[in-house]
Amino acid sequence: MGRARIAAAAGAALALTLVLARPALADPVTGTVTAPADDPSYASPLRTGPIITGAFDHGGPGIATVSLSAARDNGIGTSVTVDCAKPPSPSPVDCSNLNHVTFSWTPDLPYNGHYILTAYATGKTDVTHRDAAPATLTVRFALAVPPAAPRGLSARASGQDIALNWTGNCEPDLIGYVVSRSSGGAARPVGQVRAGACNDPVSYVDKGAAANGYRYAVQAVRDNGDEDARTAITSDPSVAGPVSPPTTAPAKPAAPSGTAAVARPGAPGTAGAAKADPQFARAGHIDLSGFDALRAQATLPAPDPGYSNKLPFATGRPGAPPEPLRELGPPEGGLGGRRGFLLSSAAGALLFVLALQLRWLAARVAEREGRGPV
Repeated sequence: MGRARIAAAAGAALALTLVLARPALADPVTGTVTAPADDPSYASPLRTGPIITGAFDHGGPGIATVSLSAARDNGIGTSVTVDCAKPPSPSPVDCSNLNHVTFSWTPDLPYNGHYILTAYATGKTDVTHRDAAPATLTVRFALAVPPAAPRGLSARASGQDIALNWTGNCEPDLIGYVVSRSSGGAARPVGQVRAGACNDPVSYVDKGAAANGYRYAVQAVRDNGDEDARTAITSDPSVAGPVSPPTTAPAKPAAPSGTAAVARPGAPGTAGAAKADPQFARAGHIDLSGFDALRAQATLPAPDPGYSNKLPFATGRPGAPPEPLRELGPPEGGLGGRRGFLLSSAAGALLFVLALQLRWLAARVAEREGRGPV
């Protein structure tokens, strides 16, 4: 009977070892991104910067950290990480209920293009030290925000020429400007201007046009982020004119109704508002066939070697955590603290039972040899 009991105990210890060797995980973290919608083919680009919203849920002790990133495939992007144990104020992540953590984040995305949003959350370790499986959510979206309308457009007649002046736009992926004119009918493009520095003065001279009473519009042209596209996105027009040539007795005509401004002969025209005008197209797309030279000279985003759109984020980048983000629990192929402890305990119990078995066998051998129990 003693041997049977010892054998049964050894079997139970072995079974316990096998059970404890299985991964011990708490309830997994789950979540969803409610905005923007996933656009795998990038067919519906956003015209304004996105507000990233969603939530993570954990039925155990709650959410530990939330990390959000939005990046182009060349590495240009931004990220934020929030530790729910000490969230900043203000914070894009609401950690007031650790079992249901929500986020609302407006990333600074100065460039148009195709973006991948990654939302990542880890759960707290429970009272038995079990690790919660983290959650990773991925959403794709395209950004094609029109540039702002050029500011401060004015028109001045100088001899037989018309000089247009305005203030440069500040979009980092600006390609240039297209100048259009109209004498009452449909407008047509007459010139292009390369993009300069932010807020620098920009000018264009329409040669020999002073005698025609033209009205002018200037639209900013911005890269739409699609490298295969032959079009770019334009702003609403800024309109000025009509402009008459200088006279010896200049007279100040009354300003007509609408969005265009009338310039005094030989004087700058008042800046026109960027509003609807029947003769000039609103913001939209423009054929880039005449803009190849401008686009080649434009300041477009270069790959950023210091950023990775895969978690953990690169350290040292603004918005990145001070240390690489580490998932809770053991590394791949390793043993966690609790698993290692349990396995060691089970192995010790098994060795103890085996030692008892050996001692029992030694006692039986001694009895048969007449030496009495050991």
